[in-house]
Amino acid sequence: MTAVLASSQVSTAQAQAQVSAPSGPGVPRVLFVDDDDNLLQGVRRQLRREFDIELAVGPEAGLIAVRERGPFAVVMSDMQMPGMNGVEFFVQLHELDRDAVRIMLTGNVDQKTAADAVNDGHIFRFLNKPCSKHDLTKAINAGFAQYRLVTAERELVSQTLTGSVKVLTDVLALSNPAAFRGLSVVRNYVRSLAAKLKVEDAWQCELSAMLCRLGYVAVPEPILAKAVSGQPLSPQERALWDAHPETARRLIGNIPRLAEIATIVSLQNVDFNPRNTKHSDQEQIPLAARILRVAIDLAASLERGREPSDALLEMVRIPDVYDPAVIAALFDVLELSNERAPVSIPFDELSEGMVFAENVYDVEGVLLIPAKTEATSPLLARLKQYCHHRAVREPIWVVGGFITQS
Repeated sequence: MTAVLASSQVSTAQAQAQVSAPSGPGVPRVLFVDDDDNLLQGVRRQLRREFDIELAVGPEAGLIAVRERGPFAVVMSDMQMPGMNGVEFFVQLHELDRDAVRIMLTGNVDQKTAADAVNDGHIFRFLNKPCSKHDLTKAINAGFAQYRLVTAERELVSQTLTGSVKVLTDVLALSNPAAFRGLSVVRNYVRSLAAKLKVEDAWQCELSAMLCRLGYVAVPEPILAKAVSGQPLSPQERALWDAHPETARRLIGNIPRLAEIATIVSLQNVDFNPRNTKHSDQEQIPLAARILRVAIDLAASLERGREPSDALLEMVRIPDVYDPAVIAALFDVLELSNERAPVSIPFDELSEGMVFAENVYDVEGVLLIPAKTEATSPLLARLKQYCHHRAVREPIWVVGGFITQS
């Protein structure tokens, strides 16, 4: 079964997945992946009356089936296949569909294979070959029950809780319109950025956006009005205002299943500073919190009458506050080009093709390079040679298509 099939035995049609009845709502969709087409056809003949079956000859065809015709409730794969074994196939499958329940068919499970399958491939169950129709049916039904459990849990959290939170924020908006004005703008930008960045569990981003202003309820109205309008705050007022994310965290923490949301909301004003040792690890600041920070600040600028493009370029100019990956995604969300956006970088990150957006000076104030000069190889070589004798004032502002993923 695990031998490589001769090219004459596998047609293009065989390499594609095949569908058979029954089908429709409530019927489990099952994908079988194996390099032996004869075995796959036998499985289809045995189980076509019980399940909506799709076949894929080889792991590559299996990934194509998931990508183009998924999702599948259960994916069953052989372990030994040429080019990519079952564990490797399931690892890639996990990137495409985290919910699909994985069942491995194998004739020999040693301890390492089993450990790799469970840890890397997220295997739900092993079946030894040859496998009877009864055992296959029992395993698939168990996998389908697991799939329904997982998806029902996600639906409960993402839909039921989101609906409940929306009711809460709508009521708060009625009681304090100034505090919750523009919250829909924040939510829309967060939703778009999460989609652009392909965030897993994007519902957490959206829920965080809906709850990010919950702490406003503890801020005195005069201070809230000044903060929202961008007026300067006294140190005492600033302390009260800066406490609102932590207030929201404590309130949200009382709701079951929202611990991660509470953390995201509490970090909404934390700067993304790669040189800050406390938060140098991105895991310290979840991506959802970095997205929320960008969306909140952009929405605040828009509320004060700024154009989106001007607000975004102003955010770009502020060093060590926003995640460059989120800013880059925001250019696409706003359908702006990021190629001419000024960005500050350290001296050692200069490269050919960049254009200096501002004059470059040394630490004594001597002009070294005028603005709008392109960074050529000879120029960079001379500049680096100069730095052996006298330091260059940093950061250096440049433009070019170089905003990168973090």
